[in-house]
Amino acid sequence: MHIVTSYLVGETIRTSLYEPIAKYESLSQKLAGALAGNFTLILSDDSVVRFTHPTDVCTDGTPATSPPKSYDFIDEASTGIICGDSQASAGTRDLAWAASTVARITNQSSTIGEAWTKVPLACADWSFSQPYAFKGPFGSPAPKNGSDSAPLLILSTRTDHATPLANAYTLSRQHGGSAVVVQESVGHCALIASVSMCTYGIVREYFHTGKMPANGTVCAAECVPGIPYKECPGLL
Repeated sequence: MHIVTSYLVGETIRTSLYEPIAKYESLSQKLAGALAGNFTLILSDDSVVRFTHPTDVCTDGTPATSPPKSYDFIDEASTGIICGDSQASAGTRDLAWAASTVARITNQSSTIGEAWTKVPLACADWSFSQPYAFKGPFGSPAPKNGSDSAPLLILSTRTDHATPLANAYTLSRQHGGSAVVVQESVGHCALIASVSMCTYGIVREYFHTGKMPANGTVCAAECVPGIPYKECPGLL
C-alpha cells in the first residue's frame, strides 16, 4: 500500500511541465484518474515516485570507461551546486528555517510549491562553505556605445513553472539595456518548451548583430499542448 500525498501529485505536475507538449496527454490522464479515485497511473511513474532503487547503489562505482559514457549523477551534481551556492547566506538551518522555507515557496504556488521545497531542504545539513562565494552586488550597467558588449536578452515562456515570468522582469531591471521576450507557451525555457519562429528570429538577430527587441516583446508559439498528442516539428 502506498499513500498518495499532495506532494506526490504536485511533483507529477511539476516534472511533466519540463516537456509540456510531449507529456500533456499523459499528465491529463493521470490527473483525471486521480480525480476519479484511481491513482494507478501516478503511482506507476517511477521518475516521480521512485519506489525502486538501483541494486548496485552501494557497490564499487568505478566506471567501465574513463570518463564514463553515461551521465547518471545529475542529482549529486545539482545538490553540490545548489547547496554550495546558497551556503554562504544559509545561517542556522533548524526546524524554524525549514518551516519558513516551505511556507515561502508554497505561498508562491499553491499547486506545485510543495514539490519545489525538496530543492532547498536538501541543503539542510550541508556543512561545506564556499571559500570564494559571490554575494553581490548583482546586476550590470547598460553597455556603452561603441563597446563590444551587448545588453542581456532574456527569454521566458508566459507560464514557466521553474523560473516565473515575473522573475525575468526582476532580472531585467537589474541589468541596464536588457529586454524580456515573452513566448506564449507553457514550460521551462522558451527555446525547448515549444517552437516559435518569432523567438528564433530574435535570437538569431541578437547573436548576429546584437540588435535588441523592445522590452516586453511577445512571440506566438507554433505548437501548443493538446489531446491527442500532436508532434511539434523542430522541437528540441
